[in-house]
Amino acid sequence: MSGAGGKQYLKEIKIGALILFVALSTTIFAQDLSQHNWYFGSTSSGIRFNRGTNVAQSVNNQALPFARGGSAVATDPATANLLFYTDGVQVYDASHLAMPNGNGLTGQPDANQPVAIAPMPGQTNRWYIFTNSSNFTTGGSISQSDVDLNQFGNAVFPAPALGVVGAKNIAMPGLINRSEGMIVVPHANQTDFWLISHQNGTQSYAATLIDATATFPSIVSTGIGFPTSVANFSYYARTNKIAVSPQNQNTDALILNFNNATGVIAFDRFIFNSATAATNSQSIYDIEWDTKGQYLYLSRHGDVGIPANVFQYDYQNPTTTLAPVATAPVFRSYGLQLAPDSAIYHLYQAVSGGPFLLGKLTNTDTTSNLVVNTQSLFTATDFNGTQFPAFKPQDSVIMTVAFTTSGVCQNSPTNFFPSVTPNADSLRWNFGDGVGTSGSWSPIYTYTSAGTLMLRSTLFIAAKPIPPHYLLLSILLPYNFNWCKTQPLATMSFLHREVLQVPNSFLLKWLFREAHLHPLHGQTVTWGIHSHPTLPAITMWWLPMPRDVLRMLV
Repeated sequence: MSGAGGKQYLKEIKIGALILFVALSTTIFAQDLSQHNWYFGSTSSGIRFNRGTNVAQSVNNQALPFARGGSAVATDPATANLLFYTDGVQVYDASHLAMPNGNGLTGQPDANQPVAIAPMPGQTNRWYIFTNSSNFTTGGSISQSDVDLNQFGNAVFPAPALGVVGAKNIAMPGLINRSEGMIVVPHANQTDFWLISHQNGTQSYAATLIDATATFPSIVSTGIGFPTSVANFSYYARTNKIAVSPQNQNTDALILNFNNATGVIAFDRFIFNSATAATNSQSIYDIEWDTKGQYLYLSRHGDVGIPANVFQYDYQNPTTTLAPVATAPVFRSYGLQLAPDSAIYHLYQAVSGGPFLLGKLTNTDTTSNLVVNTQSLFTATDFNGTQFPAFKPQDSVIMTVAFTTSGVCQNSPTNFFPSVTPNADSLRWNFGDGVGTSGSWSPIYTYTSAGTLMLRSTLFIAAKPIPPHYLLLSILLPYNFNWCKTQPLATMSFLHREVLQVPNSFLLKWLFREAHLHPLHGQTVTWGIHSHPTLPAITMWWLPMPRDVLRMLV
C-alpha cells in the first residue's frame, strides 16, 4: 500500500497495535548503598541505615570477638544486603558466623585504619581485604587476603553462598614501614582502585594500583609536607582531595591533591593551627569531609591539658580560625564518619573511663555556629569502639530496566509491567498524555485518545530519583473494536546498553505472518507475533532522534 491514500489510511487506524518496548541499562553513582551497614567496636551493637529513608537504626547482631579500632564492612551497593565484615583479624559472613579460613589476619587490633576492602577487578563476587600491622607511631606492613563469595562457606544448599577466605596474609610488594592511615579509593576508569598509604616517619605517600593483573604496582610521591605518622585518611571524590590527620605532636593536618588516573599525590596545603602538643601519639585522631567538600571536621583526641573536641575547617576560607563544634565537654574524641543520612557521626568518651558513646553532627555543610551536635544516641549505648568501619569505594551501580504492557486500545485498560534489576524502592509513571500519572509499581491506565505517546518512568532508591527512562507506545484507534479489546497484536523487546540511545539504525519489516529483523552491531532482539489476516503490511524505522522519535510509514 502506498501513496496519499495509504498514508491517510494509516492516520485513521494509527496502526496502533504496535508496541515497542525498550530495556535500558544505566550506570549510576548517587544510589550506591555500600555504606548502609556499620559494624564496629567490641560489642554486639551496630548501626543499619534504612535503604529507603537512610534513617539510622541500632542493631544487636554483631559477632564477637571484635576489636575496638577500625573495621571494614562489605555491603551490596545495589541492595544494601550485608556481605561480610572484619576487624582486620577475623572475618564474619552475612550470617554473623566466622567465615571459613577467616581467622588470623594481620591487622593490628584497635588501630585507626587497620583494614580496608575492595572488589577484585575482573572478578565476580570476589574481594580483597588489606590489613595493616602498624601500631600507633610504630610502622607496620600491609598484606592482602581474598574472599570468594561464590563458595558456600557456612551456607547449605539451596541457601545463597556466604563465602570463604582463600589465600591470606600475602605481603603487598614494597608496602613496609607503613603508618596506621590506609584507605582504598576509586580509579578514574571506574573499574580499578587505588590503595593509599604512607611511609611512617617520612614525607612519602604511595598509591598502589588494584587491577585485574593483581601485581599491585605502587606510585610513590615524595617530599610532601613534613615527616609524620599518619593516623587517618579521608577522601573527597568530587575534588580528588585527601585529608590527612597526623598522630605525632606539633604537626598540622594537611590536604593532598590526588590524580586518580595516574596515582600521583601532590601537596595542597596545611591546616594551620591544627597541631597539638599531645604526647599520647593521638594528636588528631580523625578527619572527615562534609557532603559538599567545603568543610573539614577534625577530631582532636585530647591529652593532659589539651581538651578534646571536634573542629571545623573551611576549605574556601582557610584563614578562618578553627571553630569547635562539640558543644558539651568530652574527655576523649575519636572517629568521625559521614553517613548515608548526611550527618557526621562521632565516637567519644564523656568522662575518663566512661563508655564509648555515639553522637552526630548535622547541618555540617554550613558555618560552625549552625552545626548541631547531638550526643548519646540510641539511649547512650556503649559501642566500646574508637573508630567506624571502612567501606567499598563508591563506584558504578548498573540497573537494568525493562517494560512490557498488555492492552493497547483506546478506552480500554492498559497494564504496565516493569522489570527492574536490582530492585528499586518505588517507581513513578507519567503516561505521556498530559493527564495520567501513577506511583504504583505496576499500574493500569485507560487512554481516552489514540496516538503515539512517550511514557516516562522514574525509579527511586534511598529516596533519590534515578534519571528517567522512556517508553514509546502507540495506542490503537480500533480497526475492529471488539478484536482490539481482546487480542494483543504484537510484542517486541529490544535491549541495548546505552542510556536513551539506540544503535545507528535498524530496520524492521513486519508482515503479521512473518518478521524479519536486521539489527546493526550484533544487537540482541527478541519478538513475538500474533497474526491477523486483514491488517496491511508496514515498514518501520527506529532512528536515534530526540526523545527516540518513531516513524511509521505504509
